Amino acid sequence: MDGAGFLAVKEPDRHFLDLKAQLAGHEEQLQVEAERAQPGGDPGVHPAVVDELEAVHELQESAVELRIDGRTYLVGHALELYSLVDHRRPLAAQVEKAVLDGLSDKREAIGGALSIVHGSTVATNALLERKGAVTALITTDGFQDVLEIGRQNRPDIYDLFSHRPLPLVPPALRFGVTERVNSLGHPIVPLDSTALSELMHQLRVSGVESVAVSLLYSFLHPDHEARIGEYLRQAGFSVSLSSEVLPEFREYERTSTTVINAYVSPILDRYLARLEQDSGAVDFRVMQSNGGSISAGEARREAVRCVLSGPAGGVVGARYVAEAAGFSNLLTFDMGGTSTDVSLCVGGVQVTTESEIGGLPLRIPVIDIHTVGSGGGSIAFVDIHHRNHVCQ
Repeated sequence: MDGAGFLAVKEPDRHFLDLKAQLAGHEEQLQVEAERAQPGGDPGVHPAVVDELEAVHELQESAVELRIDGRTYLVGHALELYSLVDHRRPLAAQVEKAVLDGLSDKREAIGGALSIVHGSTVATNALLERKGAVTALITTDGFQDVLEIGRQNRPDIYDLFSHRPLPLVPPALRFGVTERVNSLGHPIVPLDSTALSELMHQLRVSGVESVAVSLLYSFLHPDHEARIGEYLRQAGFSVSLSSEVLPEFREYERTSTTVINAYVSPILDRYLARLEQDSGAVDFRVMQSNGGSISAGEARREAVRCVLSGPAGGVVGARYVAEAAGFSNLLTFDMGGTSTDVSLCVGGVQVTTESEIGGLPLRIPVIDIHTVGSGGGSIAFVDIHHRNHVCQ
């Protein structure tokens, strides 16, 4: 196994923890074996790993949790689905195949009608790690720097060396168009449609994949945004319109939320398209950041609503278990591979419309979740001699 991922079962016993530590020790040797493998010959599977995985099969039957690069997968008997590790393929790809194989078996067992509600950190990680799509911003001419100006509010007013996070869209990819709508929603300067062809050329030359469109007062008069969006969509761009994503006042927050949607939507779109097709589910839904769920198609169009999909699922799950145990007030604690998140639930899950992620304002309903530290996901246990052990 690579250092970024490990396998863990719920309620792991001492035998499993020892096996996990031994598996980690084979990492370097496995890489050497894989490099020595001849084309068309042995794929480089280390015999020790096969023996160890077979030994894990003998553990008590329980759900298996697979953590790969900070993402969590829960599949019953996943180790039985994948007893050999092919080191010619990325580990994440192998885990994805194991998960899909497990879903296929489950679909056959229940007669084909499989419904899935999926919580994911794909959009979260793309945003936090700044690995989203190359995004451009189109706004009313003269207002290209709204993301840079932002608000005067500072998290620490006495910190003379504080730095605001850089906008997701660099200055070179912010474009202004000639148009203007007043505060009553009346157009006072018509949209200059003749400039759109030149704008499209600039977008193509710059390698732009996704475009956010946020014009002044478009929540009162969305016609200009709709015309720009139709033109760019016909040209093959992924387009996010503020009048569709967040049709409300406060220009900076509306623009920021729309840009976030444009930045992560192509990433989540590709991921969900593949997963929905390969899963074979008749009903495939995705967790929203507010704890509800939406169709995969809607999530692919408005990925910003799933930016906190994974953490939201953790809060909802914790709340369900707490209610079953007779508790109405609780503090949830969710440690993953990327962050450690907490949420205070007093009488129910708390939802807010004013939040930030990575220092960027996000104005959609989300569960009130706060990140209190980095992730890790290491397994810790106390042995019979009351000594603490941590498996790295």
